[in-house]
Amino acid sequence: MDKEIFYKYDFYTLEQKYIEYEFVESLDRELCLHDLIEPFIKINIEFLLTSGDNKKEFSNINFSQIETSLSKILSQNFFYKQYCESNSEKNLFQRVLNKFVSRIFDKDGFNDEKYIIQNYIHTWLEKRLALAVVKDSRFSSVKVLLDVIEKTEMLFSFQNYLIENIPRDWIKSEEEWTNVKVNSENIWSIIRTFDKTLLDRQHIIADNIDDKIWEHIHKTTRNSDYISLNREYSFKSQLLFKKNISLWIKLWDNLQLTIIQDCIFQTLHPFDPKKYLELLHILTSKKVNIGSDLNILLLIFARNFFEKSRRLTEQLAFYENTDRITPTNEFLFVQGQKCYKEWLLERPKYYEEFIKTLVDQTKSSEIQDWIFSYKPNVNDSQLGKLYNEELELLTNTYKLHFKHKEDFDQDSLNLQKFNFYVDLIKDNESNLFVSNLLKSILSFVNSDRFFWDKSYSEIYLKSMKGIGFLVSLDDNPVLRSQSIIRQFKITHQGWNPKGIDFNSIMKETFIYCGITFLFEYKESFKDVVPENFFKEFLDILLVQNKYSQVDNSEYYQQPLHLMLLVSSQVMPELKEYAEQELILNYDDLFSLLSILVSNKDLISNQSKKLLKDKLKIEFIFEKRKLNNKNMKEKVQKIEYMVKQLNVII
Repeated sequence: MDKEIFYKYDFYTLEQKYIEYEFVESLDRELCLHDLIEPFIKINIEFLLTSGDNKKEFSNINFSQIETSLSKILSQNFFYKQYCESNSEKNLFQRVLNKFVSRIFDKDGFNDEKYIIQNYIHTWLEKRLALAVVKDSRFSSVKVLLDVIEKTEMLFSFQNYLIENIPRDWIKSEEEWTNVKVNSENIWSIIRTFDKTLLDRQHIIADNIDDKIWEHIHKTTRNSDYISLNREYSFKSQLLFKKNISLWIKLWDNLQLTIIQDCIFQTLHPFDPKKYLELLHILTSKKVNIGSDLNILLLIFARNFFEKSRRLTEQLAFYENTDRITPTNEFLFVQGQKCYKEWLLERPKYYEEFIKTLVDQTKSSEIQDWIFSYKPNVNDSQLGKLYNEELELLTNTYKLHFKHKEDFDQDSLNLQKFNFYVDLIKDNESNLFVSNLLKSILSFVNSDRFFWDKSYSEIYLKSMKGIGFLVSLDDNPVLRSQSIIRQFKITHQGWNPKGIDFNSIMKETFIYCGITFLFEYKESFKDVVPENFFKEFLDILLVQNKYSQVDNSEYYQQPLHLMLLVSSQVMPELKEYAEQELILNYDDLFSLLSILVSNKDLISNQSKKLLKDKLKIEFIFEKRKLNNKNMKEKVQKIEYMVKQLNVII
């Protein structure tokens, strides 16, 4: 089975389609049947060439011969037997023909066929009609073909077979195939959408492109998934992409508006990476003169290449779910798994070629704005993992071709970009742009663009580690850390604040989390006793927590949790000290237990004794308070954590 069919359909569609494919191919081999349906095909051919109503001519077709022939050919077919068991009259072909006529003449798109074999024969007839059309030179003009597409809008298989088989030499006139003038007056004749307000001001925005090209593309194409090209341009796009990439590029260029130049990629299905790369090479070779900004077209292409590749990966990865295998679909899973393995081997090569060409043609700042606009998925589902793997492949491939420069666009920095640069420094064992990068990430965290959800998901944890790593490369890491702590430290307002600045606390605690990772680098404490800095920093966290008006579980718990891990894994001689400081100075009982229980290592016996004394005094009040607030589950959670810590009250 051709792998293209696995690229074209997801499993559930393919499960139905492969039977239809085999059925159509079996009828294709019956040449006598071709002769019998010839009158039917000719009537439709003439209808497609004229504007008349030829329905009456179908009454002259000799159905009995066709029915007899079908009964012989399909005598062992399960679906045909199923039809015959419920229908004494042999009128299968006539039923199919009636539906065919209804679709082509009356635009009947209602799927009311009772038996699946009706659909199969219908598809076969559509294929025979398409193959007859492409052999008739009267259909070779653009005007006639567009008229055919309009008349056959309900014959989806016909149009697919037609596009697949149209001779290349029918595509002659560049102007006829690619000419399209887009402006605010005629735009609604070019696209289809359920909501016209989606395109308001697009033509204005397109004429005012700022220096940030990816920002322009992201802003103008955010609704492109909700629009599509009309039948004419969708047909032209599909056909030209298959038959003449150069003319497709001209059509793409002539669409002018960024949002329409983006939505044209919806017509290119299934994803064919080789054709995409062919398009990229022709576009960048300057063999085709274009009026659009080449950088805009390249980044539109890049986004769609990544999205199509990601979706294909997800589609093929489905066949790895072996628990879905049944005796009837096992062969599909075997072939699907084979296609998936081949795709995983081929995919890095496609990315290599794609990224190399992109890097040679586009400014690194623009490429980075695009690549680092993607955030890793924090969802632990299979789709989340596949997305992250695709993103990692994209980023790593770009890293191989990245041209090292000390200067980078500080204004466009985000956590994804920061993590990339940190990896570059680690991989190349170079201190190039370390100082600028540290200043930039501190500036970014202090800006309105920064947000942290108080989790340790990959993107945030990696950035925290990156901050600790960069600080460790400073000439005086401890002094630099103390300076950063002072820069972000909040002065709390006491017991009656006018308002709480949650953003500032979020930024402060994120930076504190980064500072905790400095303790992983022992060489950072050459001239300083690390235990002293640990105690100093822990004291700052506990004091900040005590005077904060925010619920303890929200913010300062995060760096305190990391400090306990540091004492357990990096500085075990301070583990008991950290535990006891937390027990004595951390006020919120629930949050305290959450921090202590998060560490896999049990707390020391002395710490257990201190915690037991604290629980004897505070637990009864905490329990009463929570019960009064109808929070019994939280009480149960506290009891469970106490049990985990092996503390007996």
